[in-house]
Amino acid sequence: MPIDTSLVKAFTQFIDCLHNHYSGLKIRPISNYKDEYLAFQIVILRKLSVEQILETCHKECIKAEEEYD
Repeated sequence: MPIDTSLVKAFTQFIDCLHNHYSGLKIRPISNYKDEYLAFQIVILRKLSVEQILETCHKECIKAEEEYD
């Protein structure tokens, strides 16, 4: 199934944001879930706050939904 280019743009902006805020994150694609077009894993270094990164992820997801939905 081809992926919509707007999804690719949103994903790229999301990843760029995370890398700009938190150096040392490792992000890799994983097998898609049932109805998802895209899935990935974020590996967080111990010195970083999981809660803070999750909050940033949620904010960026909301931005992407507003821009590309």
